[in-house]
Amino acid sequence: MSPILKPLTLALGTLLLAGCVSPGGLKPQQAPLAANSLAMGNTLSGVPRQAAAWPAADWWRSFHDAQLDHLIHVALASNPDLAVAAARVRQADAVAAGADAARMPTLGAGVSADGIRIPPTVIGAPLGGHYATLWRAGLSFNYTFDLWGGQRAQWEAAVDQARAVAVAASAARLQLAADVTRAYVDYAYAGQSVAILKANLARSAQLLDLTRKRVAAGVDNHMQLAAASAAQATASQQLEAAQRGERAAALTLAALCGQGPGFADSLHAPAPLRAAPLALPATLPAALLARRPDVTAALWRVEAEARAIKVARAAFLPNINLAAGLGLASLGAGNLLEGASHYEQFAPAISLPLFDGGRLRANLAGQDAAFDAAVAQYNGVLVQAIHQVADGVSATQSLDRELRAQEQAHAAAALSWKLAQDQLGAGVISEMQALQVQQYLLQAEQRLAQLRADRLSAGVSLVVALGGGYVPPADTPTPTNVAEIQP
Repeated sequence: MSPILKPLTLALGTLLLAGCVSPGGLKPQQAPLAANSLAMGNTLSGVPRQAAAWPAADWWRSFHDAQLDHLIHVALASNPDLAVAAARVRQADAVAAGADAARMPTLGAGVSADGIRIPPTVIGAPLGGHYATLWRAGLSFNYTFDLWGGQRAQWEAAVDQARAVAVAASAARLQLAADVTRAYVDYAYAGQSVAILKANLARSAQLLDLTRKRVAAGVDNHMQLAAASAAQATASQQLEAAQRGERAAALTLAALCGQGPGFADSLHAPAPLRAAPLALPATLPAALLARRPDVTAALWRVEAEARAIKVARAAFLPNINLAAGLGLASLGAGNLLEGASHYEQFAPAISLPLFDGGRLRANLAGQDAAFDAAVAQYNGVLVQAIHQVADGVSATQSLDRELRAQEQAHAAAALSWKLAQDQLGAGVISEMQALQVQQYLLQAEQRLAQLRADRLSAGVSLVVALGGGYVPPADTPTPTNVAEIQP
């Protein structure tokens, strides 16, 4: 090389390297929270803690109701939303398989025939001015080296996304089971309410008939008769509303089970359901990380976005591609199989981005933002999960106290009704007074049934807050240390 060209070459090389695109200055801004960093305070104080208090995978069987077991079985098998979730799992698995396949070398075979009339001004006789066909048959090989792990990171990101989708499907199953159970609780309460309001309507009708007789006898006036008539109409309206609620709950169950409205006709009134006593796992809140499917899915998405950042960074670096070919080529099919027609091709290439108008930096900045968004979503889901546990505990404790008080009130009203019946039989009180005492009992029964339904629903919400018995599959490890997830 001449003394002049050598320094020019060095200067040009230095300029090119200096002009190479760089990821410098770009990085994510968010960090995932650890479950232990969120203090529970006094929320769980006074609640029994047991290592085995996590919900079972079939937690609804604790109600010992065969009809509820059947409804959840049908729902899990037939609900259209679960079918959508299952299809998304298969789709995500296919994307992951495609990302894995993209890392592998490719080998292809082909036969082609390219016809052309060669102008005589380009090539003289004997080919010039005649139509000729170039026949080719051969094998082609292509492989792009993964020098910086970008292709592997892209495959791993797709696997993480597939895991997130699979876990999200588990969350959908849990939510469906909870929705069926809550609708069943509503159906049971509506049936109890109908029975109570039927008794109240009969009491109102009896009171109205008695008031008519007393008006005819001159004991009561028409204002009291109008009041009794209004009470009877109100009781009829309340019964109609309760029956409508019972039918609506049955139709909701049919829809959740993926069945037509006729499915609701096959349901029968449930026996009274009993809520389990409150108890919490001893490892809260840290164990929620592996017990809540929505938390686990959000964490897999964070890890997928962290790997996507590695893919974006690898694009800034040089890479090597190897292409090769082997085959036969000739002008005319008759000479294609002759030994002189064979050819070999070997084409290694090195690529290095120099100037791209900011495309690679924009892509990396977008991946950093996607990672931050996934982290923020995970942090929000984790905070929400812990607060749902706290809300569930608070609601359950409050409803337990209300239930104890209402059970005492109901026992007192039941005793008053028994005494009123005895006194009515002895002629100590009038029939109207006895019917008023019965009204207090029916109101106490209605309030007790409502509180029991609310307590059952609160228990279902707490089961969901604790993960509903979700356990990650053995072949899908769950990240246990969020601090290890770094781009």
